Amino acid sequence: MKHDAWRRQPEIYPFSGEILPRYTDVDLWQHLNNVALISLQIESVQRLLLDVADDAAWRAGPAAIGPETTSTDFIAEAYYPTPLTAAARITHVNERDIGIASALFQKGHCVGLHQSRVVSWAPDGQPVPMSAELRAAFARRMAAHPPLPPGGEPEAGHKPALAHPGNAAGGAPADSMQVLPRRPADFPAHYPLASRFGDHDATGRTSDQALGRMAEQGRVNLLTALMGPERLASPVGFMVAHVSLRWLRRGRAPSAWNAGSGVLRSGDRSITIRAQLSDGDDCHAVCDSVMVAIDREARQSIRLSDDLRAAVERLSVR
Repeated sequence: MKHDAWRRQPEIYPFSGEILPRYTDVDLWQHLNNVALISLQIESVQRLLLDVADDAAWRAGPAAIGPETTSTDFIAEAYYPTPLTAAARITHVNERDIGIASALFQKGHCVGLHQSRVVSWAPDGQPVPMSAELRAAFARRMAAHPPLPPGGEPEAGHKPALAHPGNAAGGAPADSMQVLPRRPADFPAHYPLASRFGDHDATGRTSDQALGRMAEQGRVNLLTALMGPERLASPVGFMVAHVSLRWLRRGRAPSAWNAGSGVLRSGDRSITIRAQLSDGDDCHAVCDSVMVAIDREARQSIRLSDDLRAAVERLSVR
């Protein structure tokens, strides 16, 4: 997404509004936390859903609508208490789902890009076909949007979390909807994550914000295993560049999730961490996070050292 110039242009988004960050959105690096930024992107998506579908977005009928997959690129740091402009547009409508692109701007500069794939969710937590009335409403709204510039690809860069690339399904294209969940015990790091009452949204399902929070904890647990408990004092750190979240099932959260995380793949300067949330052995969601190695003082990307590469190999998903 970050290479699509049109996504960074505020005027390309016909739906926009101001969002105020909260002090609780600030992390120990004194900028807005990645989970908070994902939540603000999803807030923009939800406001557009409400603007088009009204109560049908989350109150009316047995099948409420909400994201199945989300992809977020972090472009620049954002700061409290400066307001942000949250902007969104519909990118596709079909029988199964709708696509929504969103972006966050602060002081006129783009700080983040986002793409959601929204579906209808049945009470049993499974996606179901969207009603004809909803599809028609979103299609009418999309038809009223200004056209994308020549060459603009509305779904480019949207890469939902995928299966581990070591089996037959691992060669699926980057935008494949197929995910092969693994057992939590198959991950080099696995641990329980307690649910909170506030993890449920207005429909009684586990919220997107809760998934983002637990995926972040999976990243932190894996980075601690990778670099040791004193990793925050190390001159080498990791910066989140991209996060993809994917729901396989959406329902009420168990009292505790069975979570697992590991390194999915590595490059010259980055690693991709896979986190998975399961109720017992039943996988509900997966998350892939691209983490770039940086020199903390210079704030520049660096190559992975031989020691880090050895640790990455030890903590890889098999």
